[in-house]
Amino acid sequence: MAPGAPAILTGYPATMDLRSGALNLAAGPDDAFAEMACVQVLRTLGPPCATGLFSAGAKRPDWQAGAQSGLSAARAAVSPADLYNGAGGLYGANVFSPVQLLLDAELFGAAIAFTERRPLDDEQLALEVIERVGPEGHFLAEPHTLAHMGELWRPRHLDASSWEEWEAAGEPDAPARAAAEARRLLAEHEPEPLPEDVGRELDRIVAAYQAQALGG
Repeated sequence: MAPGAPAILTGYPATMDLRSGALNLAAGPDDAFAEMACVQVLRTLGPPCATGLFSAGAKRPDWQAGAQSGLSAARAAVSPADLYNGAGGLYGANVFSPVQLLLDAELFGAAIAFTERRPLDDEQLALEVIERVGPEGHFLAEPHTLAHMGELWRPRHLDASSWEEWEAAGEPDAPARAAAEARRLLAEHEPEPLPEDVGRELDRIVAAYQAQALGG
């Protein structure tokens, strides 16, 4: 025990497949309600809380993974925790997929947009701009549009192309786009190195744990 050390409460409830007694990999609304209830209980205890997010039961980044991740993201938007983990998980978090990680990150970005508070002030409503442009004009050249257009959520992997563009590209779906991006990142990305003092401290922690685990 370490009195006064920072702590975070965790809870990962799930339902059982009544046909086999195994974890219900076809997680649905019952699992979502259980997660939401868990978060609310943990919040009443005071410390920050963590819970799982995404980690679909699907075996590959397919329709099932998208449906389950979407339900998970919606649950998180209406019953937020302080920390989430599980992005990129498949088969009930037993398998990690870089492709699913990118898809989950995109979905999480869309879900977060629902939770952001947007002020309903004159700048946001832009009533003067609407009145000036009128029903026969357009807003594309308006300074207000140019100033705020970057605030719109835009997908990276979900398809937003025309039918003709999609056919010309070989009819890719979202997992195919994410797979291409994952391969590019793995081949080209160079992570920023840790500061030397941080690296030494991490090495010390790992060495201490190994010595404890091995009984030395």
